[in-house]
Amino acid sequence: MTTKLKKVNLPSSYTHQFGVVMYEQVLKHQPKVVYDIGVLHGFSTAYLAMACKEIGAKIVAVDLFELYKYTSVSQKQFEYNMDALGLMDTITVQKMSVDSWLDLQIPAEFVHIDVSNTGEILLDFFNRVIGKPIVLFEGGSVERDSCDWMIKYFKKTIIPTLKNNDIKYELLKSDVVKRENRTYCPSLSKAIL
Repeated sequence: MTTKLKKVNLPSSYTHQFGVVMYEQVLKHQPKVVYDIGVLHGFSTAYLAMACKEIGAKIVAVDLFELYKYTSVSQKQFEYNMDALGLMDTITVQKMSVDSWLDLQIPAEFVHIDVSNTGEILLDFFNRVIGKPIVLFEGGSVERDSCDWMIKYFKKTIIPTLKNNDIKYELLKSDVVKRENRTYCPSLSKAIL
């Protein structure tokens, strides 16, 4: 049974076009399990899950939910969002940090990570992840490296960090999104480890 790709109406710095790219990457690579690390409202999870439904794969949603001290939603709200989209039958939820997930040493074949990514966070992730996964990650554009919170908190930028550590990646999508009083510069990149 083929699932028609729906436009997901959940809060996110990503737009529908980012969702389409994630959806297409799952269809292209045909993983059995997709790990979505850092799910917030479930925008990325929904697009990944729609593709998983098409190919008979499963998705594991990993997040701290209400335990994250910055922007977060509750696990209950996330599950409600996914259920409303008819996707919970494809999703398993694990309430934990990215570090706790990495400590489990689960071999992964396909991961999407969006956990307030910085160069330091991604370098640690790439050095610790088990298997040779395809990794979609938020970040990888010059605009994203220059976003307000990266500068304000002196975070290690992504592009030079990955380049200096010989981690090659492909920028799949980049945008500038203006919402309310904020400008977001989301980008989506892919690394094959």
